Amino acid sequence: MAAPHGDRRAPGQPARHPRLRLLAQPGLRLVHADPRSSGGGDWALLAEYGSALLESGDEQAASQQLRDIWANVRQISPSARQALTLFELGDSDALVTYEQDALLALERGVALEVVVRRAPSWPSRCWS
Repeated sequence: MAAPHGDRRAPGQPARHPRLRLLAQPGLRLVHADPRSSGGGDWALLAEYGSALLESGDEQAASQQLRDIWANVRQISPSARQALTLFELGDSDALVTYEQDALLALERGVALEVVVRRAPSWPSRCWS
């Protein structure tokens, strides 16, 4: 996840342990790569749904998180790279993208914060 410096984050939310549900905050403006045309968009969609499913074990809660996040999407871009460009231009508050693309943007001097979600521990029910 990438967010401009001064990102709106829930009080006490550590930068290295983001919750994708924070993208469902009312009023947050997101730009998203189109999952129909972008592998990055597809992976982001899976992360947004899957993170809630792993945390709750509830498919309805996961679907609701996905709907809530997508209610905040203001622009859909055909590729992850183009979504990053829109983000760099200030068209959104946050973006889910490849970590490598965000790190390259930092190297180019783009003022953003790269927030990396650690891989969750897999509940045993996922393997049954």
